[in-house]
Amino acid sequence: MRHLFLTLILIFGGSQLQAQMGLRAAFDHFELDDFQVLLTETQEVRELPGTAYSLGVDYWFRLKNKRIEFMPELNYARTSVDLPDGTHIRGQWYSFFFNTNFYIFDLASDCDCPTFSKQNNLLKSGFFVSVSPGVTYAGINSESERTGNFDPDHTGIIPSLAGGIGLDLGVSDFLTLTPFAEARYLFPFDQPAQAEPINDAVPPDYQLSGGESQGWRFRAGLRLGFRFDYR
Repeated sequence: MRHLFLTLILIFGGSQLQAQMGLRAAFDHFELDDFQVLLTETQEVRELPGTAYSLGVDYWFRLKNKRIEFMPELNYARTSVDLPDGTHIRGQWYSFFFNTNFYIFDLASDCDCPTFSKQNNLLKSGFFVSVSPGVTYAGINSESERTGNFDPDHTGIIPSLAGGIGLDLGVSDFLTLTPFAEARYLFPFDQPAQAEPINDAVPPDYQLSGGESQGWRFRAGLRLGFRFDYR
């Protein structure tokens, strides 16, 4: 799955060099229900899967006579949580997001955006609200000499839906900077299962919650938009 995802990024990004594409970098914060570990000695609870920095590549197109723009995106994020007993819990999040931007103050315009040479009102032309359905392949495991990896059978697909806001800042006809923020709801998914101890005489120092989880993925970041066909 990881190699397939990287191949798609290369194809998706490289094939658009004559059109319009974007690169995204964001900070991601997860808040999931009942996805946590209990440290057995101190009774301390650590929330999973942690925070992440994510990277994405997207392709831009729009409706002809309305300021509704589409930016399907391939995205990668990595989460990390370290426990006192030396266990490292890592997450690999491979996602496809279908970002759709609605320029609510300029919806009826035929603006040839993101070509900004014609624009005067930044808020009117650049502000948007977004809706973004998505799907994520999440691979979460532990790295521990005492417990081994999580059960890989519980790694799977997570559908999601996000809403957000952003503002296009035109640096030139070629380059657009877009700060954005969104809240993404993650629909219920199966949590990974804790592996059996390799050595029964030395049980793990933590207990992983089991069952089903759901929750939110909050993102704030910056998009760099490149227009290779600008005139």
